[in-house]
Amino acid sequence: MKVGASPADPAAAHSVLTDGSEVIVPLGGLVDLAKECGKLRGELDQLETQLQTLSKRLQNEGFVSRAPATVVESERKKEEEWIKRREQLATKVKALCGG
Repeated sequence: MKVGASPADPAAAHSVLTDGSEVIVPLGGLVDLAKECGKLRGELDQLETQLQTLSKRLQNEGFVSRAPATVVESERKKEEEWIKRREQLATKVKALCGG
């Protein structure tokens, strides 16, 4: 069943649910796309900066060897989560803002 915009519509939010269903919500006229794109790009830039700092910390042998194993593991999990989030944000920016 199709209702509304197609996934190729740049002014639409698109999501695929776990059962394979697609949800597409046209955003044109509902959301200030320029403002939303600015917000998403800012969030992506901030996350990228934080991720670089975290990655450097995890590459630092001094930190890894001195910090408790639970702290190092927690930081590694955080890095994985942030990488996934960065990918999600980059996909949103590309879809909504064109790159």
